[in-house]
This record gives sequence, C-alpha cells and structure tokens, in this order.
Amino acid sequence: MRISWLLWRAGISLSLSLSAVSAAEVHAYLYNPAVDSAVYKYPYTHPDRHVGFHPFLAMMGQRLDDLGDGDYQLSYNIESGGTALQRGTAAIRIQSHAFAKEFTLEHKCPEADHVHWELRELPSRPRLEGEAPLKWSRFNGTVKFKDPSQSSSVYIELHTYAFEAPGSIEIPVDPDGHFDARVPSRVYKVLNVVGTGYAYNSMERWGWDYDLITDKQEEFTIGRMEIYGMHAFEITGGAPTLLIAFRPSTLSRILKFDLDRDGQRNEKEQAALEQALRHSYTAIGPELKAENVKAWIDGKPYPVAQLTQMPEFDGNGIYQVLYVAQLYLEQRLRGMCHEVKIEVESEEDLDGRKMRDWGQGSVGYCTPIF
Repeated sequence: MRISWLLWRAGISLSLSLSAVSAAEVHAYLYNPAVDSAVYKYPYTHPDRHVGFHPFLAMMGQRLDDLGDGDYQLSYNIESGGTALQRGTAAIRIQSHAFAKEFTLEHKCPEADHVHWELRELPSRPRLEGEAPLKWSRFNGTVKFKDPSQSSSVYIELHTYAFEAPGSIEIPVDPDGHFDARVPSRVYKVLNVVGTGYAYNSMERWGWDYDLITDKQEEFTIGRMEIYGMHAFEITGGAPTLLIAFRPSTLSRILKFDLDRDGQRNEKEQAALEQALRHSYTAIGPELKAENVKAWIDGKPYPVAQLTQMPEFDGNGIYQVLYVAQLYLEQRLRGMCHEVKIEVESEEDLDGRKMRDWGQGSVGYCTPIF
C-alpha cells in the first residue's frame, strides 16, 4: 500500500481495505466546534452576521481503483475504542477513483478515535471497508490589526483542497483577538483571516498550503494590503534560489472606486473598477520595488535579490499585477515543510493624503524526501 509523505509525517496510518493489494486510501476528518454560534459586527452600516456552527465528519477517498467510477453507498461508524458513537449512510459518486463527502453530525464526539467505513456499489457488491484514524491539532493564537483603530470582528477560514470544499472550517476570533480551536490534523490548502471591515478599513491575511499536521500557535496581522495567491517554488539546477509569486491589492487604490465610502461597491462602482483593470493592471495593485518586500523562511530573514512585475490575466480582458520575488538561499532547503512569509509595504495617495498600505502573507513550501 502506498503511503503519502504528508500522512507519514503526521504519524497516521492509512486505512486498510479488504483487498490485500489495494492502494485505496480513505481518510476521515472530524471537527467539533468550540462554540455553537457567533455574531460578527461591521464597522459600517450593515446587519450583524449570525453564524451557527455544527460538528461534522468529512471523508475523502482516493486511489479507489478496485471499485472504479460510479454510484456507491458510503457508510460510516464513528467509534471510541470499541464503542459506537454515531453512524450514518449516504449515496456518493466516485469520479477519477476519488470522492469527498461531508456529514453534519447530530452531536459532538470529542472522545472519538477512529471511523469505520464501508463502500458498497449500488445495489450490492463489490465492497470495500476499513478504519480511518482520527487526529487533531490545537490551533491557537491572536489576530491583531496593524492599525488598532481599524479593528473589527474577525474570523478564520480553513479550506481543505478548494474553497468551500467538504471539510472547510470557520473559526470565530474573540473580540480581544484570541482564538483557540481543535481542528483535524492536515495541511489546509487555504487559510484566510478576514475582518468585517474588509475593503472598508482593512484587507485580508492569507496563508496557502497551511501546515496544521501538528499543534500551531500563530500571530496574524491584518493591514491595508492583501497578499493573495502566494506560491513558492525552486528551479531544479542552477543556483539555490527560491521564487515567491504573489498578487497584492491595496486598500487605498480600492477605495478610489468606493466613492461613497460605504464599504460596499455598488454596480456602477464595480463596473468602473473592472474597466480600470482593463487599462492598467496596477489599478488596485501597488507599484513595488525589491526594498518594499521583506521575506522570511522558517523565521530567518532573507533579502529579496530581485523583484519582477508582470500582468496576471483575470478574464474578460482584465489583468491584475503579479510579482515574483527571488531569494538567494546559499544552500537548498532540506527537510519536509517550510514556512515562507512576506511583508509588503507601499506608499499610496488617497484623496490627496499619503497612506502606508501594509500586508502580510505566508505559504507552506513542502519538499518530499522520497
């Protein structure tokens, strides 16, 4: 049975099937939210957002070659030792030998340690079953604003492999900026820290390929710039260089299209913004030089040797500005997962005033060793 290196690092064994030679993998992620509900308030005229939280089980399978694609019945039994806690069944569709399914649970199961599962082709055989272990990580820390006077209600989103995919999580942040959650252990494709003052007095803080395989304590800072879509990569051969691609947007440039400053672009204002992006890919993105970008790898600072600007096509004739920062490493990165973090600052003009728009972002850079 093949073992993915991320699960190997997490210390999680893969689910066993009835077929001794099957490479099938079925994983289970159980979330027990710490609170049942939250209320988010806005810094401008807008109804409060009331959110309810429910425990859920997300199940994901891949390499289901023995079953093939088609309609199946997925049954699960959440267990603690030999005690059954909750069970359920749902029809699923396997496509490209994979599936993903989320179940809303009747109650929390903090004592659960594994899920027994079964896949049965409708109406009967073939059948595949196994056990998927459950593991959690403590994710806690603080969220602060670069300018404390611009603080607002904040929440954190964790997305599994795509936005709104099964298993995605929303974590409320206390009014004092603290958060503490027990989340399924895994690498999350996207982390988004967002305040209700987004595009009004602040932007968002993004993380990509965010490693929560083990416990993690963080401090996130929200400013007036958004660092979207970060990606880190190396070139095989040549000098030991790390390249970091990212797309920044500044609040000062966005506010030029929110003429009434009400925090929400109406249809006319949005059309004007999109038209501007057809003529200039820096309509809402800053003009940067290498000295405007600071970078760290696993907490160690690295100078930006080169910063390259290019247009990123966004559809319908629209472009936004994309940058690629080049870091010289002296030696190539070793080990499994690394955290690459950047901070970006630009000087902007808004209504005749000089503004400092600042943003922070990060991305996990994983280098398998086998």
